[in-house]
Order: sequence, then structure tokens, then C-alpha cells
Amino acid sequence: MQSRLIAFIQQHRLLENRQHVLLAVSGGIDSMVMWHLFAQLEVKITVAHVNFGLRAAESDADQQFVETKAAELGISFYTKNVDTKAYAQRYKISTQMAARQIRYQWFDELMEKNSIDVLATAHHATDQAETVLINLLRGTGIEGLKGIPLNQEKIIRPLLGFSKDEIAAYAYDNNIAFREDQSNLSDKYVRNKIRHHVLPVFEEINPSYHKNILQTTEILGGLANVIAAEVDKLEQTCLKKVSDTYFELNIPQLVNYPHYNVLLYYLVNKFGVNQFVCRNMLESLSKNAGLVFETPDYLITKDRDVFIIERLKEDERGFEFELSGVGTFETAIGSFKIEKIPKENVRMTDSKTVALLDEALCTFPITVQNKKNGDSFTPLGMQGKKLLSDFFIDEKVPLPEKNRIPIVWSANQIIWVAGHRISHFHKIGATTNYVLRIIWRPIE
Repeated sequence: MQSRLIAFIQQHRLLENRQHVLLAVSGGIDSMVMWHLFAQLEVKITVAHVNFGLRAAESDADQQFVETKAAELGISFYTKNVDTKAYAQRYKISTQMAARQIRYQWFDELMEKNSIDVLATAHHATDQAETVLINLLRGTGIEGLKGIPLNQEKIIRPLLGFSKDEIAAYAYDNNIAFREDQSNLSDKYVRNKIRHHVLPVFEEINPSYHKNILQTTEILGGLANVIAAEVDKLEQTCLKKVSDTYFELNIPQLVNYPHYNVLLYYLVNKFGVNQFVCRNMLESLSKNAGLVFETPDYLITKDRDVFIIERLKEDERGFEFELSGVGTFETAIGSFKIEKIPKENVRMTDSKTVALLDEALCTFPITVQNKKNGDSFTPLGMQGKKLLSDFFIDEKVPLPEKNRIPIVWSANQIIWVAGHRISHFHKIGATTNYVLRIIWRPIE
């Protein structure tokens, strides 16, 4: 594996003129194997570990494990303790996104302060396959299908050429100690479901699937660069920047281009437009002016010959939070308390700020966010799906309030429109053993 790593690094020029490497080490098997491999290269290494504080004593034990290992080897070591949940609530983002922002901002600071050339993370080929499949399931363009970048400015991912099984075999053969994150074993997370149930089928069909996916992502990465260059040219013709918060997209000039339906997505994607919203924008081309489309940060209005794109004010923007399990979570829109209760101990309630759901049908993490264009669910008492926009009309929700209502998701399904109704398919039934009770206490 060592010789393959060297060949992979040379092939992709990952360490050209880079002699000081910062290793992002969590203490898990992937990063500990990366550390072991890099210790045998002719480069200077420094180790960095972030304690996100998400698993109480386990997080502290991970930190101590990595710190002790660095001391034994005489390796420069840096660590950072953070309250990830508080950061997520402050900036109205998911816990996962908060953790990503925290670690990469800190890594940047460390690299600048200590004149470190490049950061190495331990993402591997199986991570790549999982990421591509998750993006495909959610709906994505080329940006999502090209997966995790191999070489991104000052970040390299030298293990992308190796599968999880190869990394595990290397750890076993070389007696490499590591810490196991128990959350990786749970099927309550989408990534874990893909890892435990989907990828083994891929392995059975084609043991080289991860290599083929890696090659495909490299090709798509190059293609994305070509498209970006063409979109830059197109912007100069079609997209007028009136101010930092106001843009106009000229419709007649856009539709003169072949495949303008594809090009529109790449023009407006930077404003937070997903494929569903883009499809609605395309359908609006033959309709009257006045149609409005929303993204987390922008409001897009179709005028006669232009799409007017306006950045929302801070208090008009959307929100997204993650509820990781049983407990109480303080957010910018109020507190959410989650309890797991035996069915026989549950008292039914008419309160619209309390949801009683079949625990077996709900998967963590649960996400709370504002509505998005195209969101739909099956309200309690109905059989067919209903667009949230239509549901809000039926519920006579005032327009200013629609974007402030918490929409609660689990496993890519809406389970509760807080303050209104739960999903029909997540209600308590005859086979329910445990009830998931979610209590929302909105900020006054």
C-alpha cells in the first residue's frame, strides 16, 4: 500500500514542492492509517485534531488518544475544542455543516501561522462512492457527481485511491491502533445505510466499482471546469450585476443559446437554485410576469424579459438545524425537545406544537428547515402527496409566515409541519411500540 500511495501522489502531483503537511487526524481508522503512511514519506508532518464535543466523554477520549500518539512519536500536535451545536444554532446551519466550517477555518489558520504547505484529509474511495450516491439521490448536476475533490488548492486527499476494506486490511496487518466512532455502526444515518446495504451489492456486482467511480469523478471534474469557463462567458452576455445584492438575467439573450435549459442551471446555481427551482423557472418562460422563486438567500422574480434576483435581508433568510437524537435543542426559532416514550405511557394531545410519531419510522439525524420550492408530504388523514405551497393555502397561512414555519424531515421525508400537521405515514399505529414525541416551543 505504501508503494501504491507514492505512485498515486506522484501521478496526481499531490505533493509537488510541498514539504510540510498538516494531517487532519480524528483518531479513526482512516486518519490513523494515513498518519502511518505519511510517517514513512520524506516530508515534515504536523497533526491536528478537532474535538467537536458531540459525543461527550467519547470525544474527549478521541482527543487524548491522538495527543498521546503524537507525544510518543515526537510529532507537532495541535488541538481545538469547540461547541459545535452552539455554532450551528448561531449561524442557522446543520451540525454537519458547522463541523465542516469549524475544522477547515481552523486548519487554514494553523497552516498560515506555521507556514504549512498543504492539508491532507483521510477521505477514501468508499467515501467517494457514498458521496456521489447521496448527491445523486438528492438531485444534482455535475458538481455533485464529481464528488470529493482529489486536489483542492491547499487540500489533498491521498487515500482516494484506496477502498475502506484496503485501509482496514492495512491497519490490521500493521497493528495500527485507532478509535471507533459508534455512530458509524448505526443505520439511522443515510450515509451509513448506503455503506452497510448498498455498497456491498456494488462490491458483489463489480469488486472494482470504487475505482470506476473515482475515474468517472475525475472525468466529470474536468468537464465541470470546461462548463464553468463557458458559463463565465455566458454571464458577461446574459447576467447583469446591478449591485452586490441585485442581479438581472436577460431571458431573450439566454434562450438564443443551444441547450439554454442546461445553461440556466449553471448560471443561477450560485444563487442557491436547485434543479427543482430551475425546472420551475424554465416552465415560467412561457408564462406571465410575477412568478416568484425562493432560495435560502435569494428571491427570484420573473419579469417580462428578465429574472430579477435579489438577496434577502438577514431576517428574511431561511434556516436549517439538525436534531441528532433524544434531548433538547435550542435554536434560533425556538427549542425542540425529543423524547422516546413507550406507547402505553403516551397521552394524546391536540397541541399543534407537539408531534407524536411512530419512533420506528423516524431516522436520525432529524432536520428542521424552512420550506423549499417543491416540498411535499402526505398530511395526516390523506393518502396522496400535497405540495406544501398548496397545504399552506388550505391552512390559510399568511404569506409572511410561510418561510418561518419549521419543516421537520427524517430520511428525506417530511414527518411534521410544525404547528400544523404530522405526516400520515409516520403516525402512531397498531404496531407502534415506542413513540417519538417532539415538542416545539417557538420564540415569542
